[in-house]
Amino acid sequence: MRNLFFSIALITTAAFSCCYAQAQETTPQTNNQTNAQTENKTAQNNQQTNTQTNTQTQTQQPQKDTQAPSTQTEDQTKKTQDQTQSEFSNVNLMFIQTAKTAALTTIQNKTGYYTLTLTGVNPYVTYFSERPNRLQGVASLENFVKAWDVGTNSLKDNNPNGVITAVKINGLTNSNEKTFLITLSSPNYNLQKSELSYTVKAMDTSGFLFKDIRLEDVILVLD
Repeated sequence: MRNLFFSIALITTAAFSCCYAQAQETTPQTNNQTNAQTENKTAQNNQQTNTQTNTQTQTQQPQKDTQAPSTQTEDQTKKTQDQTQSEFSNVNLMFIQTAKTAALTTIQNKTGYYTLTLTGVNPYVTYFSERPNRLQGVASLENFVKAWDVGTNSLKDNNPNGVITAVKINGLTNSNEKTFLITLSSPNYNLQKSELSYTVKAMDTSGFLFKDIRLEDVILVLD
């Protein structure tokens, strides 16, 4: 038993000594490998840092260039707006409004003045210009009314003339194509009721033949 014990002890000691010796021999190699790996990683990090720096520099470079086109675009937009405003400043537009029915009601104590009420009015206004421009388009009735008093020569300051015609007048077919020439002011639009009203004045100083006039399938043209 003792000899077996000593034998085991010797083998264990020898194995430990062998392992210790191998560890001593491999330690410098490990240190060298570690140093080499550290140097490689450092070089790689430096290379990546330089690459990222160059990439950022290249990325930032176009940003300075993109500012110039933006400024140019703003300048071009302003120039286009100025040209458009100058080109259309003298354009005379005419507006067409339609409605299912309309009523011209006399305003008391004001000879030749009426309240024009359009019911079932189209929520859009068609406009067009005289030659040579020949512009045309559609605008919402709501915006048309809002723009009534906008500008130095607004419709409020210089009331537009208008002409009304209808398929029927007071229940009778308008076979003679009767029209009513008026000047319009003070528009009031109710979108929910599809109702638009004006204060109008007959161009004929004596007014219209009837005090109250009912119209069906109405067309109103403003100039």
